Amino acid sequence: MFHNFTSYLYLSFYIIVWLVVCYNYYKKVKLSSGFIVIGSYLVYAILASLLYLDSFLGKKYDDLGLFSFLYLFVMLYMFLTPVFKFEKANVLRIRKPNDQIVQLILTLYAISAMIMLPNIISSMREGLTLLMLEASGGMELYEAAHENYVKRTSGVSGIYGLFSIFYNTFSDVSKFIFFYYLTMNNKKKFMVILFCFVIFIDLLYPISKGGRTDVIMNLFSVLMAMTLFYPFYSKLSRKIIKRCAAIVLIIVAIPFMSLTISRFGESSSGTSGGMLSYAGQAPLNFNINALDAGGTRNGDRTINLFKQFFIDDMPEDVGEVRYKYKHLKMDDSIFSTYVGDFVLDFGPTGAFLIFVCLSLFFYNKIRIVRKTTSFRTLLLVYFILCVSMHGGMYLFNYSFLRNLNILAFIFIYILVGAFPNPRKEYLYKL
Repeated sequence: MFHNFTSYLYLSFYIIVWLVVCYNYYKKVKLSSGFIVIGSYLVYAILASLLYLDSFLGKKYDDLGLFSFLYLFVMLYMFLTPVFKFEKANVLRIRKPNDQIVQLILTLYAISAMIMLPNIISSMREGLTLLMLEASGGMELYEAAHENYVKRTSGVSGIYGLFSIFYNTFSDVSKFIFFYYLTMNNKKKFMVILFCFVIFIDLLYPISKGGRTDVIMNLFSVLMAMTLFYPFYSKLSRKIIKRCAAIVLIIVAIPFMSLTISRFGESSSGTSGGMLSYAGQAPLNFNINALDAGGTRNGDRTINLFKQFFIDDMPEDVGEVRYKYKHLKMDDSIFSTYVGDFVLDFGPTGAFLIFVCLSLFFYNKIRIVRKTTSFRTLLLVYFILCVSMHGGMYLFNYSFLRNLNILAFIFIYILVGAFPNPRKEYLYKL
């Protein structure tokens, strides 16, 4: 045993807490989006314990503390409380938004997709060919992707650049609107096929560039949108969605596993060890360094783009932020959950106050009257779910340029409220 006994007790306590929460929540709500999120937290906690116990991989982690686990649990749970409020209310019907707004957003996104897809598909060919035909192809793609990620810039130009911004900025919001669109009776077959294809490309394209994180994040966004609206689909729609989801997952899983094996296959820990390290490291990294990292990044990661509007001398990409704060004990090269990202940016007290304010704000905005809620409420719930699901084993996924995605959520929320459905129409739970 290479760690002290109390560390194992603290880690066991963290697992038991999430196990109790999952069990009690399932008794009240059954299978739901919120349950999937807290279930994933339980899985990550268990994987963290396996990683910590590993005789080879676990040696790099120091002894653990109880307060860090309590802090992490409270923050994760607190941010999800608006979702719990929504799901425990057992909503039976949703006030439909203005159909013209839905059609407008989907149409604009479809146009952007049709402009972007030819270049994306063309760009995919070389990467997928290299991945499937070369044993070291995955490592070559990963190294290229890592270099591009660290040196990422925000420069875009021309009309293609504008469509690229729209396509990426509204990626998560469009998934939410699309899965709502599937509940409508007057949906167009072309639009459904196009968006299914876009989702498929969103999952496959990152693999062709050596990335796996974006695949998982897109998959989580799709999962959250689908499960939110799943109770409102017809039996036929549910059957079709399940089949399509299974086919897409199988197709995407093949190159994804090929990339993973190529990335970790020749490492000392092997593929299984590499995957265990990725999925289980976040709670451990948070526990060991997040609450005492030797300083803060002052929001330079989580609200980077927002700060650039007001401050000229700002690090603009991942590499510059890492260099500026190289004195810290940890950076975003290791996962520490999205809570860890905020703690590194604003400190334990600052992050706690931000989470309290955001949780109270969202909780008060989640309005259910007589088991009826609005489309806007669902949009807020979806945003919370995305942040929580994305960041359970990773970081805050809406950092840097993806601050624009937050603006997209705000824009749609305001737009739907400014132009409500002139008729009182409802979407009923089946």
